[in-house]
Amino acid sequence: MDYKNNIGLIFAHITFWLLLAASPFYFNTQLFGISVAIVRTVIPISCILMVAYGNNLFIIKQLFRRKNFVWYYPFLAYSLIIPITLFAFEFLFEFVNTLTNIEVSLVIEARQHGEIIDIERSDSSFPRSIIGLIVIFTLFVSSLYGLAIEFMQRDRQEIKLKAANLKNELKLLRSQMNPHFLFNAMNNLYAIVQLKPEKAGEFVLKLSDMLRYVTYDCQNEKVSIHKEIDYLNNYIYFQKWRDQNFQDIDLTIEDNHSNLQIEPMLLIPFVENAFKHSYDHNGSIRRWVKIHLKNTPNKLIFEIQNNLSTSNTQEDVPDEYMGIGIENVRKRLELLYKNKHQLHIKKTLHDFQIQLIIQH
Repeated sequence: MDYKNNIGLIFAHITFWLLLAASPFYFNTQLFGISVAIVRTVIPISCILMVAYGNNLFIIKQLFRRKNFVWYYPFLAYSLIIPITLFAFEFLFEFVNTLTNIEVSLVIEARQHGEIIDIERSDSSFPRSIIGLIVIFTLFVSSLYGLAIEFMQRDRQEIKLKAANLKNELKLLRSQMNPHFLFNAMNNLYAIVQLKPEKAGEFVLKLSDMLRYVTYDCQNEKVSIHKEIDYLNNYIYFQKWRDQNFQDIDLTIEDNHSNLQIEPMLLIPFVENAFKHSYDHNGSIRRWVKIHLKNTPNKLIFEIQNNLSTSNTQEDVPDEYMGIGIENVRKRLELLYKNKHQLHIKKTLHDFQIQLIIQH
């Protein structure tokens, strides 16, 4: 892509200079012939080109890329560059006249009431005022172009830097999930095998599916919504067997857009959070979790509601119920779905409710 952009940019520059040279070349051809027209066009245009690109590549970049840039630096620089360039152009046009052995003067007539009252002839084909305008116009246009390129490059660098930071931050957030998952999985497997040793093979197979998802699928930037749902089902399956008193779990899925791709492990922290807040160490209340996932062609709606235990604090919750935290998910949502998601969290005396809406 960069190669094609560079070719297009070079072609645009060549076209611009050819069009700029077309008018003086045609004018000189009509007056003096092609051979003289080439000399009187190519040499001045080449010098203007060198001034423009020299200003762009050296002056602009050196001035505006300095770490200790001061606002008056450009004024000092151009107060020296403009007079030097002006004298150089005067010499250049005199050299062109000498080389072609042609003297061209500009005749200026002053008229009053339709009558000529004064006639002045310039000493050269290009008076100093016209040369000054050419110099200032060349420096002005090339400076604008150079500044535009500088700002565009800075914007691209900032975008690349933000993308790199985003990628690194996502890696960090994801890296927090794998050790946490393995720790919880081993605890759950141990507890379940103690309860139902005859189902150890089935438990290991499901755990293998979950490990495969975390280890391989989660390395991708996006995963199918079906894989995320399968992981949720397996996680809930383990929770039911791990705690025999926790059977009131309602999972409803409406999937009307099966091709949806989402950030991996995006929904499971909310489920972990539900189990964490519903835990009651003395089993005095009915524990329940309701999960509703609706996937439409325009948006994904994930709602989860659970009982809220009032008999314990977070310190009373066993480690296997502690997730990576809602704050982790907030950061990922802000990084990946900025201005494309809504997260609503409501906590009452008796329940905890979360609603996540993602536009896609």
